[in-house]
Amino acid sequence: MIFDDYKQLANILDTGYDITLTKGAALETPPEMQSVFFQGLSSLQLGSQTLGGNISLGHQYITIDSSKDPQVEIDKLSAAGGGIARIVSSATGIITLRSNLVIPAGIRLIGDVESSSIIDCGSAAWRIVINGNDVSLDNLTIRNSTSAAVSADGFDNIIVSNVTVSACDMGFDYANVDQITFENIVVSSPTTIGARLNNCSNVGVRDFAMTTPGTYGWHIIDSDSMTFAGISVVAPASGGMLISGSDSLTIFSGAVVNATGIGIECSASNTNIHIDDIVVNGSSSDGIKFTATTDRSFINKCTIINNGGYGINIAASTCDDNIISDIYYVSNTSGNINDAGTGTQIS
Repeated sequence: MIFDDYKQLANILDTGYDITLTKGAALETPPEMQSVFFQGLSSLQLGSQTLGGNISLGHQYITIDSSKDPQVEIDKLSAAGGGIARIVSSATGIITLRSNLVIPAGIRLIGDVESSSIIDCGSAAWRIVINGNDVSLDNLTIRNSTSAAVSADGFDNIIVSNVTVSACDMGFDYANVDQITFENIVVSSPTTIGARLNNCSNVGVRDFAMTTPGTYGWHIIDSDSMTFAGISVVAPASGGMLISGSDSLTIFSGAVVNATGIGIECSASNTNIHIDDIVVNGSSSDGIKFTATTDRSFINKCTIINNGGYGINIAASTCDDNIISDIYYVSNTSGNINDAGTGTQIS
């Protein structure tokens, strides 16, 4: 196959091709080619030079299996300027941690297959620690930590996609992080919280499922500018989502089912919380509760059914100027809605 420029080449990530680049013989990588890699190409021809096998253009590319110390390999990658660290599938051995796995800036940790590229924390307090900006985790299973599976404090642009977390104390524990992406995530049976975000901003969450968290599914503290789409929390032991001190959160298209406690609780000092197209079913207490000082917020087009308290409970006069509209209620034990707020609009 022949391509006229680097951009065309960058769009081809399939394997098994002979690729010829017709413009120039230079191996120097332009900016648009950084972090692009080709695995298993039979050859890559750049001018008069031909390369084969696993090829990294721009940043480096390494492979980690059970025979290697993952921290040593990632540190080498970081020293070379960052790049892609590939975790092979468990056919060649599970990666078992014996200390925290620290991920510096500019590293993309990528598995072959989510279900079989496994990082096992050895039923100890080891975890993945994000220690720099511009870090990605993709196609991994992380399991058996008595701590959080992944933690970060004080960095920007962290992307996690196609990751399963099982049998850990917590799924994700982030503090003071700006620019966070979660996509296609499963957190199964954390001992405590599925995900805790403290003083975080500019967060995008899509397709994130939690099952049987030991306390809360989500705990959002002093954070802002977040969008949650396609989330589900099933059978949390304390509640589906607890929000405090936060501003400008949008939660839409998801479900909280069979929570012991409140489905979604805005506890205090929140503004501009939008809850839209959410199903809250079977909570032992209220479906959605604004406990105190949650102002100028919206609950719209939600299905609130089979909850042990109120469907929606605006519980305090300090909750000001909220709007509730187009709600479908069925079988909420204490009643569909309680409004003790100030200036609430209900339609």
